[in-house]
Amino acid sequence: MIVGMTSWQKPGTYLENVEILHEFADFIELLVYTWDDTTKETLDKEIEKIQKKSKYSVHLPTDTLENCKKAIEYFSDKDPYRLTIHPFGDKEEFREVIEKGIELVGEKLCLENLENDAFYDFYEIVKDLEVSITMDYGHLLMVKENPQKFYERYSEQIKEIHYHGVVETKGHVLPGERQLNDFIKFYDNNFEKNVPICIELFELKDTKKVFERLKRR
Repeated sequence: MIVGMTSWQKPGTYLENVEILHEFADFIELLVYTWDDTTKETLDKEIEKIQKKSKYSVHLPTDTLENCKKAIEYFSDKDPYRLTIHPFGDKEEFREVIEKGIELVGEKLCLENLENDAFYDFYEIVKDLEVSITMDYGHLLMVKENPQKFYERYSEQIKEIHYHGVVETKGHVLPGERQLNDFIKFYDNNFEKNVPICIELFELKDTKKVFERLKRR
């Protein structure tokens, strides 16, 4: 099982978090929630060292589609593991970004399901492009959707999984043992071992607990 975690485990830069995580994480998800001069300057300074220390995936910006496009272009020659994009914005512009992204990085570009119905609307306008999918297991629980049904519908396109615990409608919390066991059973029943899991928790002690549990399953 390939298990990674987010780059926000403590306040600091991408590299500062990578330096904490790279000795045990299989990969690290860089949370690139916007694209501005500060973000680019930080990555310009740090990306070479990050690449030497760890495999990494990228969570693309969530503010504008233009920023998503800029980030995809930036990472297109840097060999990221995956690039995850949220479904949002103008649908025609979104399709253009997906088309350009697939042209640049191929199946590494993944559309993520959120804690709402946006995924299904946006997927309809890009499904002919055979876009890859990041399956957020926690988001499905938050909206009381069946993960198995989601898997059966999109199984051929799922290239990454995001995992976090859910309490009622709140996600990104430490999962209990029952939730962890349910997830491990779901993963083992459905996925090859090379489909990576990213733990989306933001407290290092919680992240480590889930990481160790998944690794010793």
